[in-house]
Amino acid sequence: MKYVLKHITQKKKEFSQLPFFDYLRDESIAPKQRLAFAPCAAPFIMSFGELNKNVFRDESSNDPLQVIINKHTYEDDCHWIWFLEDLEKLGLNRGLSFRDALTALWNEETVCAQHVAHELYHYTHQCSPSQKLVVIEVVESTANVLLTASAKIIQSLEAQTHLKYRYFGSGHLDVDAAHTYCSDHIVEVIEGIELTEADRAEKLEIIDRMFAVFAAFTDEMLAYAKTHPISSLSPVHQPIRLGTHLLDAGLITLEQLDIALLEQQTRNQRIGEILSSHGWVKQQTIEYLMASVVPTQQQQGQHSPSLALMN
Repeated sequence: MKYVLKHITQKKKEFSQLPFFDYLRDESIAPKQRLAFAPCAAPFIMSFGELNKNVFRDESSNDPLQVIINKHTYEDDCHWIWFLEDLEKLGLNRGLSFRDALTALWNEETVCAQHVAHELYHYTHQCSPSQKLVVIEVVESTANVLLTASAKIIQSLEAQTHLKYRYFGSGHLDVDAAHTYCSDHIVEVIEGIELTEADRAEKLEIIDRMFAVFAAFTDEMLAYAKTHPISSLSPVHQPIRLGTHLLDAGLITLEQLDIALLEQQTRNQRIGEILSSHGWVKQQTIEYLMASVVPTQQQQGQHSPSLALMN
């Protein structure tokens, strides 16, 4: 497997030189404009969480490699929440009807974003753990290139806006680098996997195919960014959200907020009620914030955009 991983490293270097990343590194272009591609990536990013839960993960398997993959999927399946937050903070969460939103997600401008998800499914559904691992490694490599470039853009934005961007910022990059999947012990286990010549050839072919698919995806995102000027979007003013206050005050952790947001998808409760039910925040604290601090700051016109479900 060591030779296969070296091949991925080489393909990653080539990937980082694509025109899309030259665009992201071009400081003559406004930071937000360089990130204007974000809506184009939505079909892939939202699908990726489902792939982790329903395709990459296999709790019925006792295979040591699949166990490693399972743990990785739990570390990687809810990053879409961060993506939604960043869309709002970047002013890219335009109000659309349900019909228009569906059209925006599934149209000719996002064909490659959809295709990436399809190809990931094709090469991992009911496949061997070693094949899943190779595909996941390609995904991690391409994501590292993107996040390394976007984190530099976000650094200047955070200085201007005093907001934290969780998906495109350095925090996501740091989280990925800290994955169990990246530990020295796990890397040693993976590198020690023996492959037949036929297996190796098959995996090299998959790697080349997946990098080609991701390369086409970068061309699509570049075209999207160039044809969707940020200046043409109306300013988006979002109300301050309870979750933002609790995070800023250090009363909850990012992990606790993520858990609550995920639970809110299946529970007919406000975010404060869910946090309180876990015992992470006192109900009196939530009531105080909702009755005094949040309304006061909204009246003053201070905006701290976040996910709409955080109320």
